[in-house]
Amino acid sequence: MKPLVNNTIITYQASLDELARQLPPSILTNEEQSRASRYLTEEQRSRFIASRTLLRLLLSYYSEQTPREIVFAFMPHGKPYLRDSNISFNISHSHGQWICALALDTPLGIDIEYRDKTRPIDALAKRYFKESEYHQIIEATAETQLSLFYDLWTLKEALAKAHDLPIFRILNKSEFVIRPIELIAFETNEEHHFIQTPHPTHFAAMLCSLGKKKEVLHNKVDKQLLSKIIS
Repeated sequence: MKPLVNNTIITYQASLDELARQLPPSILTNEEQSRASRYLTEEQRSRFIASRTLLRLLLSYYSEQTPREIVFAFMPHGKPYLRDSNISFNISHSHGQWICALALDTPLGIDIEYRDKTRPIDALAKRYFKESEYHQIIEATAETQLSLFYDLWTLKEALAKAHDLPIFRILNKSEFVIRPIELIAFETNEEHHFIQTPHPTHFAAMLCSLGKKKEVLHNKVDKQLLSKIIS
């Protein structure tokens, strides 16, 4: 596994359902175990436990703390971070797919979404996006409208998470060219970098980082990589 260094961002993509039985038990805190017990279905409980376990394992690997020693603190709008550490991270999950980004001293936002064909994307785009963004979607071919909509949605989610802002603060106050990706209007002058991250078919995933541009290294968490993280 690549070490965390100042000029890189490392992403990890995983299927929570595939990894759930391979993850070590009992590394979550009592609060996390209590939270897991409140989920209504076994699928939801299993995915929450797998998500938190995998995050703790990755942070343990890079911070040299044990998984249970990891202490999360939270920004004003709920974004988690590591107390007394320069490791930045962000995670997202959707329909059992999970992604995580890690770096040093770099605000990060990452988002993954299932491309739901049943959603009324025309109405949603018209309501929540800038007029120019709406036209980029509806003027595209029918085959690409769904992917454009979710590419833009994940861009805005990643931007919001990088800044620890609620998504409603971002939706109509940022403006993008979707392909190729370009942020053409936002309320701050900070340097933003966006990249589409690897994802399964029928999903969209985007990463946003602030500050100096860094090399992004992508990883798929399989059984072999998981054994390295655990060891």
